Amino acid sequence: MAEQLIIPPIRVPLTGTLDNNAGNNAKPVAARDYWLFWQRLAEAGNLAAQNIAALQSDIDGLDQDITDLTQVLNDTLRFGTHAARLAAVADPSGALWVETDRNNIVYQVQMVGGAPAWVYVTGAMYGTIIAADQRPTDLGANDTGLIFLSSDSTSVRWMGTSWAALDRILDLGPAPSVSQLVAKANGTGALSVLTYAANNVNLGFDVEFSGSGWVARDATCFVLNKTGGLLHISRSFGNTVGGSAALTDALTLDLANGRWTIGAPSVGPALLVNGTGGVSSPVQRWNVFGTGVAVVLRAGPEAFPDFGTETAHSLYFITGGTRRMMIGSDGSIAFFNLQATLPPAGSKQIWYDPADGNRVKFAP
Repeated sequence: MAEQLIIPPIRVPLTGTLDNNAGNNAKPVAARDYWLFWQRLAEAGNLAAQNIAALQSDIDGLDQDITDLTQVLNDTLRFGTHAARLAAVADPSGALWVETDRNNIVYQVQMVGGAPAWVYVTGAMYGTIIAADQRPTDLGANDTGLIFLSSDSTSVRWMGTSWAALDRILDLGPAPSVSQLVAKANGTGALSVLTYAANNVNLGFDVEFSGSGWVARDATCFVLNKTGGLLHISRSFGNTVGGSAALTDALTLDLANGRWTIGAPSVGPALLVNGTGGVSSPVQRWNVFGTGVAVVLRAGPEAFPDFGTETAHSLYFITGGTRRMMIGSDGSIAFFNLQATLPPAGSKQIWYDPADGNRVKFAP
């Protein structure tokens, strides 16, 4: 083990003698402490110089590495205009380009059809479409997905050959628990869209779907619903805002045969006006049958007339399940079951008199 370097005290003499008894014949020599100190100091200085030289070499190499890395970064992350990117070679693979004149959208070098190309990866442009169409006009397949956020119309996404509305598909999965789209004014009212399933599509006015039912956003509301091959217009009134909306059918169209029903759904006439009791209750009804056949006005819960027994293009009046009157397509008027006895005075009724040649008479 090397002897420890001892720094001499400041008052130790620089010279010493070989023999203290030699007197004037003593030869001065450097004190041992000083000699060891300068020897070790020289050795340490030489070692430090060697280390510094090695460190400088390392620094020179690191400087070159930094220069190389800077060049790599300059090649793989570039900034410039759209036109400059189009003119730049697509190299190296994975390189990024930020287009400074197009809201800093980012492109990357990727392999397309076996060749490197600049491909859009992220970022969005923004501007106007209605006031002035500021969308880029030089896009192609490699720009697919580019988003343009419009301040005066629907924001759009480039689909490779054309623009499409951004988020035009609102899919919350099967049997959604809320309307997919709700438009409100300052938190009030509601225009809602609900696609609950195939053949169950709803457009709500001042009502929205939440949880398992309709929630009223106004005292009155209605829903246009297509389900089961029928198009329903349902209404609700007297609602408490925020409460449940109890909807009832107001108008129904059978999409298969074009039959309209005012009130509860119908399976018979082309147009049926029902009261609140539905088709099976003793309520007033007005039936209009299909094209080319009869028009029937009737009152009562009786079964629908047999279409085959009606005269085409005629108007029938039926009460209590019995035909009372018909106006034919030629203008003729026919009365069915016209009474043959004199009605009470003041009844304002029509009757025929068998005793007078079946003449039709009026009881004033």
